[in-house]
Amino acid sequence: MVMRFENTMTGEAQNSRPKLSVFMITYNHEKFIAHALDSVLMQEVNFEYEIVIGDDLSTDRTREILLRYQQKYPELIKLIFHETRMGVGGNAYAVLDACKGDYIALLEGDDYWTSTSKLKQQVAFLEAHSEYTLCFQPVEVYSEEKQQIVDIQGSVSHRVQTWTLHDVLSDTIPQFPRTCSIVFRASAFELPAWFPEIINGDFVIVALCATNGDIANLGNCMAVYRLHDHGVWSAGGVLFKLSQAANTREHINNHFDYRYASCFHLNSEYAILAQMYSKAGDHSVALLYLRKALFSKHSNPAPWNLLVKTILLVLFPRVHGLLKTLTRFLLRINANAEKAMKITPFKKS
Repeated sequence: MVMRFENTMTGEAQNSRPKLSVFMITYNHEKFIAHALDSVLMQEVNFEYEIVIGDDLSTDRTREILLRYQQKYPELIKLIFHETRMGVGGNAYAVLDACKGDYIALLEGDDYWTSTSKLKQQVAFLEAHSEYTLCFQPVEVYSEEKQQIVDIQGSVSHRVQTWTLHDVLSDTIPQFPRTCSIVFRASAFELPAWFPEIINGDFVIVALCATNGDIANLGNCMAVYRLHDHGVWSAGGVLFKLSQAANTREHINNHFDYRYASCFHLNSEYAILAQMYSKAGDHSVALLYLRKALFSKHSNPAPWNLLVKTILLVLFPRVHGLLKTLTRFLLRINANAEKAMKITPFKKS
């Protein structure tokens, strides 16, 4: 892995430890990166902070824009330019590893913040509540296609809502924290070596922070998550999202030495993925997920009816097709019989 660091800070500034690091990753975000950076630079804070940005070899004008901002704010902005594509996980790993702050705020290059006091409020909350390791907020969702806010994700409330590690792993949080809303204690998070292998880095950060304390939803919207056709996650299809989510949960389950295996339903996820890959015509990957669904011992078992359906679809597709056709035929006969019974007049003997 080869990187190039662009930084013009003085030696004294580089050696000082900021209170907070703003983590940013970007790839081909020329349309959005200036908006994202402006939303960081508008923050009104009473502490020192740095902005650490990793660019994953963008092919548009993203790097040109980043260099222009760094020349204007050399004391704040630290750039990491990869000379080969690292992928989302590899880029995020490099940026997290370079962050030196006591707290880390997350912001991807296509999202942005809306409140000038976002960082100040979140850091103040964590400073005042040592029992929490991470805090987040609901976010507004902006559609590039419709050019407007189309949704609010997360629970808007005037009261702080508290969640635990069990809530995170069991997916009982009403809306999982969006990356652009998160601020966490750096001391509560140890960057795992397998981090470059996953895309859902926000899930890993929240889960690992939650092992050392509670997490809090502060309840007020201060950030915007942008939907557009070129986002790695938002533009991905259902199969991509399910497979990446399963991969992330598998890594976390392994990381915890299966202590929280009862929180996971990986075997069911594997079965669903086996069905989807089989329908997509990728038989080898379907077989791989079927084996995991049948034999993985480190998760809740999949329901037997889901497994039977998956086995038939993957191993005996013709039998599955015949049974599916027969089921539709019997349902049609039953529906016709019920219809006939309703319209047949009753005659007295």
